[in-house]
Amino acid sequence: MNRMLQESVTEYNDTYPIMSEKASASSYTLSDTARWIRSPLWNVWSTVLPIARTVLMKFTESRDFADRELQEARKIAAGAGTGLAASTSVAFMAPTAAM
Repeated sequence: MNRMLQESVTEYNDTYPIMSEKASASSYTLSDTARWIRSPLWNVWSTVLPIARTVLMKFTESRDFADRELQEARKIAAGAGTGLAASTSVAFMAPTAAM
């Protein structure tokens, strides 16, 4: 049993440097790959983001303009309804006043 343990330790010690080198090489490759992917994506986002902000601002301005116009139209419609009601009541009272 002692001999098996010694062989296992020796095999591990012989294999560890090889695996360690492969691991560091693959992590370097992974790091390079991540950098290679991230760089173009960042370039795209740095271009698209200002355009998206501009479009969003224009949309917000248009929506606010439409909201203001709608409120104004509602006020005008309410005023016209009030004027119609007043003139209708005067028209109904006119025959009574003539009597």
